[in-house]
Amino acid sequence: MSLSPERADFARATKIGAVNYRHWLGLTQSSRDSTKNKVQIKPAPVVQVYNDRYWKMGKDEDNSQQPRVWAFGYVMGQAKAIVWIEGQMPILVLPEEHRQVFQEIVEFLISGAGLAAWAVGNAIKNAWYAERDDRRKKSLPDVEARFWADTEPHFYDTAMSKLKSLVENGQVGFESPAERELKLKWLRVLRRACLAIFDDLAQVGQIGQADPKRIARARNQLRHMLSAKNKKMMNALQLGPDDPESSGG
Repeated sequence: MSLSPERADFARATKIGAVNYRHWLGLTQSSRDSTKNKVQIKPAPVVQVYNDRYWKMGKDEDNSQQPRVWAFGYVMGQAKAIVWIEGQMPILVLPEEHRQVFQEIVEFLISGAGLAAWAVGNAIKNAWYAERDDRRKKSLPDVEARFWADTEPHFYDTAMSKLKSLVENGQVGFESPAERELKLKWLRVLRRACLAIFDDLAQVGQIGQADPKRIARARNQLRHMLSAKNKKMMNALQLGPDDPESSGG
């Protein structure tokens, strides 16, 4: 029985950093292509069988152990192994009738996180380099890796506990106040993480040449991107236009 996700180009998604929660859907549950409304990645058959049998067999007799997936492999380049990557993540088993809506909301949470990861990297480049500096073209994989690592515990707390409870109790859906509040809390997690990373690194890249005005401008732009009123973030998280944004963070 195959242990690999059912998509040939899955390795493309793991070229930067470790396997982490941005890969959770697809490794533990189906991931959907929202633009085409079809399954994009399916978990390995062994994981699918576990998910199905868990409920059909009346759950495991021993629920004290949290089942986990251990994903690992090499990133390849020109037929050579470049780097070994690995990661572990929990398997959350839901009844069939709850899986699709849960997966859809998780997709939104991860989409918002992806936008935040891009935003903090871009903000740091804005702080470090002048507008026409060619160094702006380079990626900042260490910044992205730190972002995903810093937000991962909060993601699993949000998805495994809070979102799971909302889905099981029918508190999600169009104009659901509980779902909106969960997304806004997640956005505050992303904002705090991004601002902490920015404040740590903004003056590191150009020691002795830091431009306070450029740093302040970059930080303000980052805060704007991480606002619930930002259209890109609203779209990523699927937040309605009238969502009030709580202060703080």
